[in-house]
Amino acid sequence: VLLFLQGVFGLLAIPASLVVLVGILLRESQVRNFAYRRVNEKIVDASKVMWTTLKCRGVWRPCLYMYLSLALGLHIHEGMFYWYTDAKEGPSFSQEVVGSIFSVGAVGSLFGVLLYQNFLKNHPFRDILFWAQLLHGVSGLLDLVGIGVAYKFETWIAFISLVRRPSAPHMLNVTRTQFDNLWIAIVIRSLFRLIPIGFLFLIPRSDPNLSILPSEMLTTKRGNDVLEPENIEMATLVNSI
Repeated sequence: VLLFLQGVFGLLAIPASLVVLVGILLRESQVRNFAYRRVNEKIVDASKVMWTTLKCRGVWRPCLYMYLSLALGLHIHEGMFYWYTDAKEGPSFSQEVVGSIFSVGAVGSLFGVLLYQNFLKNHPFRDILFWAQLLHGVSGLLDLVGIGVAYKFETWIAFISLVRRPSAPHMLNVTRTQFDNLWIAIVIRSLFRLIPIGFLFLIPRSDPNLSILPSEMLTTKRGNDVLEPENIEMATLVNSI
């Protein structure tokens, strides 16, 4: 097992080592008489452009929705790891097995990206977020259902104890040994996942391929070049010095 872990860490160190190696071997010409004073001006200009962009209705409203959606999400990854590796109440999985389980979630995320890019990218963001948030909330209720699990009922109760972290013991009387009100905690977690649906009005229902910025903001500071809407995500806030 120790050799296996060393091999895993060795593989993870390869990308970082390649970056360091490229940084050492890559030769760049030295810039002389660099205008350091203009750097501060460019930073100030970039800050002004950023603030102007954030004041646009099509920008700050989706940002607010993303903040609320993330703030209302209750994560229990630490509790899941504790239960997975617990020898008394849990299945006593090894760290390698837990890593494999989490890797399945990473593969699912990649599949979701491919699904969106190939089939859903032309659909309105509001519709996609509605169904995604709804399925996310309903799937959390599956912790209340035991489907053909070859464990005792007490083991299943220990599984739903993963949600004990978001709830304080004095509120639901949930502790390491008391699981009577854990189903309430699961319902609360799932309801919190559904709350962002009420803020979907912050997401525009327009064509996702259209630019969310006004046309006058797509003009550069020099006033000569106009940025194409499809290339706006590649535009720099600071012109090259």
